[in-house]
Amino acid sequence: MRIFSWLKEKPSFFKSWASFFSFKRFFGSVFALSKKEKIIFVFLFGLGSLGLVWFGYKFYLNRTKLIPRIGGVYAEGVVGAPRYINPAITDLSPAEELIESIVFSSLLRPDNQGGVETDLAESVERFENGKVYLVTLKKDLYWQDNERLTANDVAFSLELLKNPELKNPNAEFWREVQVEILSDITLRFTLSRPYYFFPYYLTFKVLPRHLWSEIQANAFVFSDLNLKPIGSGPYKFKRMLQNKDGLISQMSFVRFDKYYLEGPYLETINLRFFSNQTEAETALRKKEIDSLVGFASEGKDFNSFEVKTIPYLRIFGLFFNTENEILSDRKLRQAIDLAINKQEIIDRVFAGQAKTASSPIIKTEFIDQGGSLFDPDSARQNLSQLGWQDKDEDGILEKRLSSKDKLPTKLELSLLLQDLPELMSVGQIIKENLSKLGISVILKPMSLNEFSSRLQARSYQMVLVGQANVSGNQPDPYPFWHSSQTSAPGLNFSFYQNQEADRILDQLRLNFQEQERQELYQDLDQLIRQNQPASFLYSPRFVWVVNQSFILPEIKQLNNLGDKFSRINLWHLYQKRVWD
Repeated sequence: MRIFSWLKEKPSFFKSWASFFSFKRFFGSVFALSKKEKIIFVFLFGLGSLGLVWFGYKFYLNRTKLIPRIGGVYAEGVVGAPRYINPAITDLSPAEELIESIVFSSLLRPDNQGGVETDLAESVERFENGKVYLVTLKKDLYWQDNERLTANDVAFSLELLKNPELKNPNAEFWREVQVEILSDITLRFTLSRPYYFFPYYLTFKVLPRHLWSEIQANAFVFSDLNLKPIGSGPYKFKRMLQNKDGLISQMSFVRFDKYYLEGPYLETINLRFFSNQTEAETALRKKEIDSLVGFASEGKDFNSFEVKTIPYLRIFGLFFNTENEILSDRKLRQAIDLAINKQEIIDRVFAGQAKTASSPIIKTEFIDQGGSLFDPDSARQNLSQLGWQDKDEDGILEKRLSSKDKLPTKLELSLLLQDLPELMSVGQIIKENLSKLGISVILKPMSLNEFSSRLQARSYQMVLVGQANVSGNQPDPYPFWHSSQTSAPGLNFSFYQNQEADRILDQLRLNFQEQERQELYQDLDQLIRQNQPASFLYSPRFVWVVNQSFILPEIKQLNNLGDKFSRINLWHLYQKRVWD
């Protein structure tokens, strides 16, 4: 208090200091300097000012950090339009898979690094060596119609997965899992035996019980909710546009303000639907969209766009029906594998944006080891040793399959495949390659529904199909190669049966030790390749063209198309600085 009294009594104190800092006196002193002194003064004054600005700027940068800011519209092009935006119904187009990823949530979600992270779940705890899992949900979870999301919704969604009417490929798996609701936010899953891959199966999408429980499963396809979905994800449905032909041309989604994780930051997501890739690429070049999804054969000539090439954990192969009289011969299957030029497939169909494959293990290090040998001369030698000859010189090999046959059997094989441009091109190359050996291949392209039915019935000689993991970069090959999976809904399309392979596949599910698991993968890889139940062809790389203005978290790999949007809540266009 004394200091204030003193200052009050000493007004001359302020006057003297004001005089000292007087601009008039200051500039008078400057003008009094010589020309040389003025130059030096201006230089030092400017240098000091820049130093102060630089110091202030560095101080600001060091004491603040950039964080995402809400705002911006993102438009993506998709080839094909949605029909059923419902995780309980098998996806028929890429559009459905993508939309479900932004509208619906899961207990766990792919982290785009090969693993999973919590989503609706606050925690997932493992007990009894992996036989029991306790899942606790986050608090205050809401559906996009503002109803509360509880453990009852999760249990209801699991019942849908088990429902035979909906034909979910994981139905048999879930029927063996006991689910108990312990509270509104807690569930207990009890397995018949320990299962290493179980957390990866918790990535199923959860549906709102209060909207779907009164609808019979066989009537799901008739619900308006299939095109006006309500979920708990970061974005909620806003509107749908149709073209003059009545086809869906665009769907818009806006940020869900009761979303439970960080973000979402983008205000609006617009998905525009195109009938073919050419139309979509034209829209991209005109900058009518910010991104193009899919496997573009060319990723060039897109100014201001970044071309992301991401490993896609999926292996496409030519699977043999080993119960077929001709294809039951391992040496003949090996000859077919040797005769297929996989690099030609990569170059002609994918413009180099894929990798040749030789392994049944859908794991990064196994895919990266490259393709098997292309050796048509050895293939011819194999066929000759097996007695296949072209005696009538019609370009097709033949032989009597048994001593009882009066006439020789032509080496003619049918190839079942989905009627898609990419797969048709692959099938044509296979046909050309095998024709040079005297093997006639009849391509049988089919629609998705017909193709799926034939797969379920196991009605084919050879089938061109892709296999993908449910479990990130820790694949569970059991559904593809265990002898118990030779009939639907199993995925053992080759009817492969081997006791040693069964033992390894069982151990992989039980073993939680990484080093031991890696050794099991190696053993299985060698065993299946030796038996040659399939010719493993290629693993595509995901080519994604996106506007450079958008800031996205790193995506190291994808298991399926929808995984691209698994962390879309973190995508942003704008940033701001805040004090750290």
